[in-house]
Amino acid sequence: MNSAALLVHVESRNVQGGEVLEGVIYLHVSQATPAQELVLYFKGREKTKWSVSERERDMLTDTYEYVTYNYSGHRDVLVQRFPVYQFADCTVQPGHYSFPFSVCTPTGLPNSFRYKPNYSVGIDSGPLAASISYKLIAKLEGKTSEKYALRLNLTQVNKETPVPMSGQTQANISTWCCFAKGTVSVAADFDRNSYVPGDTAIVAIDVNNTESQLAATGLTATLTRVIRMRDDSGRQHIITNKVSQVALRETIAAGQSPALASKRSLQLPIPKDETMEGAGTVTSGLVDCEYFLAGEVDMEGECMCCGDSPKVAKAMTIHPAGLEKAQRPEVVPENTQTMLRQTFVVTHPATPS
Repeated sequence: MNSAALLVHVESRNVQGGEVLEGVIYLHVSQATPAQELVLYFKGREKTKWSVSERERDMLTDTYEYVTYNYSGHRDVLVQRFPVYQFADCTVQPGHYSFPFSVCTPTGLPNSFRYKPNYSVGIDSGPLAASISYKLIAKLEGKTSEKYALRLNLTQVNKETPVPMSGQTQANISTWCCFAKGTVSVAADFDRNSYVPGDTAIVAIDVNNTESQLAATGLTATLTRVIRMRDDSGRQHIITNKVSQVALRETIAAGQSPALASKRSLQLPIPKDETMEGAGTVTSGLVDCEYFLAGEVDMEGECMCCGDSPKVAKAMTIHPAGLEKAQRPEVVPENTQTMLRQTFVVTHPATPS
């Protein structure tokens, strides 16, 4: 049984860059314990992991089998060490101690990020995960290595004002065997360029089908997520998935436009599930996550292999809304010997390691 136990307590594990995080390190010592110093670490770390199965030929047996290759990346966003207290004679005497502290968090760091989708083996087999995490770690250093880690949810203050966006395209469409069937013009208006999980995006689509020989069969609004992960050697893996989609079934005959040439508005819900809340737009050393909102026209008999896609897509920002769950109930020691409050400032590294 350890003779020393540590506990880090903060009022909230959700913190924005530039805020001051108030907390207390509690130390309980049941018998004299050798230790030189109590230190507090602020650590940021990103990780990636994925597997790819490839069908390969065995030259000896002249048979084919699937071989799985595993890839991973690990990178420190930053690691900063703050001395909290030095113990006389390198020994901690029995008792209950509390060490109040204040940590000013930096701006400019990537937001906390967690992504691990549900797998469909038929699409992409093997484990896949990407994360950017931040922790406060209290540690006794010396002949003992007792420590306590507390995960934080770090986000940067959003100072941007959402603005509407719009776009248009003229697509050359084809049927099977790549027979040209004219063009269709598509314009789309997006009510905002940024959202948080739980919002509803409004996509207004206008179709001009007068130059087309094919009927339009409906309109679709789609939110797509693209994650780019890198491993330690720089190898890249990309995964794209549809986060949300809504369709409006309406026929627009060849050579015609919708009645009264009015735009059709589609309401697209931005999911508020665990995967979305923890995986907002982010750019970092090993992980990039982007979102694209699109308005598209579905055409009858369209062949995507040789025709254009009648779609207007714009990059959108998804601000993370993921909050750390309340930390498990801890028994905060009473009648502790309280030390002088220490204030620390976490600085943004000029060149992250």
